[in-house]
Amino acid sequence: MEITADKLQRAKALFDEVLQRPTGERASFRAAACTESDVREQVELLLLNHERAGSFLGKLVNPKFHSPLDLELS
Repeated sequence: MEITADKLQRAKALFDEVLQRPTGERASFRAAACTESDVREQVELLLLNHERAGSFLGKLVNPKFHSPLDLELS
């Protein structure tokens, strides 16, 4: 099913709102706020991808290097 640009924009806004809520309140907020099934599915997909992405940017590839400047100095 293809989602319209308007619904995608609403899904992204709801996704942002869900992330601002405490973890324990997210499911009930999502259920109340996402009344359209295609928007709810898109929000759930965004949340799933967000969870899968995790904090990979926060992990050091090589603990020896702590910043890009460290790479230049070695």
